[in-house]
Amino acid sequence: MALILTFAFPIFAGRLFQMIYSLVDTKIVGSVIGSSALAAVGSVSILYNLINGFLSGLTLGFSVVCAQSCGRGDLERVRKNVAGTVVLGFLSAFLIVGVTVVLLKPILGWMQVPPEQFEMAYDYILVLLCGMFATLAYNICADVLRAIGDSVTPLFFLIIASVLNVILDYFFVSGGDGTINEVVNGFGENENPPILGIIPSGTVNDVAHSLGISKNLKKAVRN
Repeated sequence: MALILTFAFPIFAGRLFQMIYSLVDTKIVGSVIGSSALAAVGSVSILYNLINGFLSGLTLGFSVVCAQSCGRGDLERVRKNVAGTVVLGFLSAFLIVGVTVVLLKPILGWMQVPPEQFEMAYDYILVLLCGMFATLAYNICADVLRAIGDSVTPLFFLIIASVLNVILDYFFVSGGDGTINEVVNGFGENENPPILGIIPSGTVNDVAHSLGISKNLKKAVRN
């Protein structure tokens, strides 16, 4: 019983941290940017949760096979299972994310996203979809580590990512002109607005262009 609780507690703590930083994200969007941006985030969250949940379940299922091989002491089979998890996981992600990006505007239309929130919702979900591969990589590593009995290491990385996520939320905006306009309007209500970094990734990026920010995402982040 003690062994099970020792293994399960870091997993529970990890889920708790994920919930906390999701709540903090929501708080930041609502209080700093405004209700319109919060509505845009909420309108596409179900789409992100659907895709992320599918990929998370996929990697979790693969980890069961790894755990069985580890329990038998068959390390060669564990290596093959991990390699298969990486290949099949990323192939699935490329297929699902690729199709979703291509059909993203029609999908948002089917979801009846309001026109006044459409651009912000599009920018937001597009950034999340691009980051889906990093999320998948973490899930693969975390599930494999848990499969071989280590539930603590994934928790450490999750805590670091959660803290960085909350801190960077106050400094970087990724999106097009509609998203940036909402953020600037929200900051305008604060007496001491923070320094803002713009990463142009929306459908229209005239603000970034006028400020001399490169449309190349790597150059924009570096500068």
